[in-house]
Formats: sequence, structure tokens, C-alpha cells
Amino acid sequence: MKDPKFLKWAKRQGGDCCVCRATQGISKRSNELHHYDWKNRGMGIKGRDHWTCRLCYFHHKELQGKGRIWFLMNDRLEIYTAMLEDSLNLLSDYVLEKNGVFF
Repeated sequence: MKDPKFLKWAKRQGGDCCVCRATQGISKRSNELHHYDWKNRGMGIKGRDHWTCRLCYFHHKELQGKGRIWFLMNDRLEIYTAMLEDSLNLLSDYVLEKNGVFF
């Protein structure tokens, strides 16, 4: 599903690369929104706009085109989990803000 309003909002949020933070414990600024396909439908198929996470340039290039199976086969589940968690955090913050719920 396309949601350009969500993508525009998510880009403005900034934040740290979810992979650097999860695997190295460092805060490295993200500069890319990465779409990923959690259903593993195939290479070159862009995931839905809501399935995005924040990555630094290095991790965005490294993980481009990798599907769920790659993470499982290469024992990189902590990276996949960090990406999923970040996308869920972005989406929940967006929904809350869109509905006027502020913390």
C-alpha cells in the first residue's frame, strides 16, 4: 500500500540507524528510509510504505534486496528484529500523532 504522507512524515523524524543501535550499541544517524518485504515475495519487489525502517547509508546499501530468508539463513535475526521494531515504532508514532494523541 502506498502512503506518501507517511513516508514524508517518517523522513522528517530522523533518528538513529536501527541496525547500528541494535548490533553495535552506537547511535549513528540514519539518512535513509528502507522499505523491506517481510513476506519475502521476491527480489525487486518493494515492500509497503508502512514497512520502512531507519538505516544509515552503509546498512541501507548492505541490506538492499535482502529478504527475510537471507536474515534467517545468515544468522542475522537480530538485524531483522531491529528493522521490524523500528518500523513498528514509526508506524505507531504516526498513527498516534495523526489521531491527536501526544505524550
